[in-house]
Amino acid sequence: MAFQVGDTVMIKDLGRRALVTAVLPESHYQVEYLPDPAEDPVERDSPMPAEEGGVYLIDDLEPVT
Repeated sequence: MAFQVGDTVMIKDLGRRALVTAVLPESHYQVEYLPDPAEDPVERDSPMPAEEGGVYLIDDLEPVT
C-alpha cells in the first residue's frame, strides 16, 4: 500500500502514530510523530515539531483506520 502526504500511519516497531509529510524515493516516507491520543485527546491530530519525526520504509508503516 502506498501512502500520500497527509495520511496518518502507525510506525510498527514503535507503536507510534505519525503524519506523512513527504514521499521520498525508493518507498521511503518522511513523517512527523503525532501525540499519543491517550495523553492529550485534544492534541492527538496535531503534529509535533519537525525534529520529532523520521524517515521510514513503506514496510515499517501501516495505515490508521
